Amino acid sequence: MAEKKTIVAFAILIILVWIFAPGFFKFKELSQKNKELERKIQELKISNTGLIEETERLQHDLVYIEKVARERLSVAKEGEIIYKILSEEESPRD
Repeated sequence: MAEKKTIVAFAILIILVWIFAPGFFKFKELSQKNKELERKIQELKISNTGLIEETERLQHDLVYIEKVARERLSVAKEGEIIYKILSEEESPRD
């Protein structure tokens, strides 16, 4: 009789594992995805803060605006000559 109870208990255990295992693995997968998304959110928040600061500077800081215009747009003051130093990849090939 004890042997029959052991078999029944083992069968119930197998059925429970069969029922709950897929849900458990799905939970673990979603938990990992959630952690990755939280990390990505933090990265985007940091990036967003930097962009907001740069926007503020571009709207109000004349020295910064001039610096950006010179570096990114190659803007020069009247009478200035801009020299561009080419890297080996950019230099013309003979």
